[in-house]
Amino acid sequence: MMQSIVLVAFQYNGYGFAVEARYVVAMGTFEDLAHNQQKNIDLSGLFTATPEIAPTANYALRLRGQQNELLLALEQEAQIIELNADSIWPLPPLMQHAKQHPSIQALAWHHNQLLTLLNAQQLTT
Repeated sequence: MMQSIVLVAFQYNGYGFAVEARYVVAMGTFEDLAHNQQKNIDLSGLFTATPEIAPTANYALRLRGQQNELLLALEQEAQIIELNADSIWPLPPLMQHAKQHPSIQALAWHHNQLLTLLNAQQLTT
């Protein structure tokens, strides 16, 4: 029996990312989710060069962090996907050593797109 994992996939500055669905408290429009007191996540730390223009926040994910809820602003709506466990690969040693952020955990292919899997518990503001 093949195991699968449910993820929430999203785009950020043209790159594909995903987090385990169990850490997503809510997903929807930025306007609907931004009214609470959760802290905003800035994913620019995942990139070697900081993007010149911040994404326009039309959508958002509310994530369960280690100590509080976090809000991740997105340009496009996130999608719930299910991947077979054998389509997810740990980071190769060289990438593990050179990664820019501790939340980067693994890589996966979904519909011919590379996804970087993030540990929502290690995302910070």
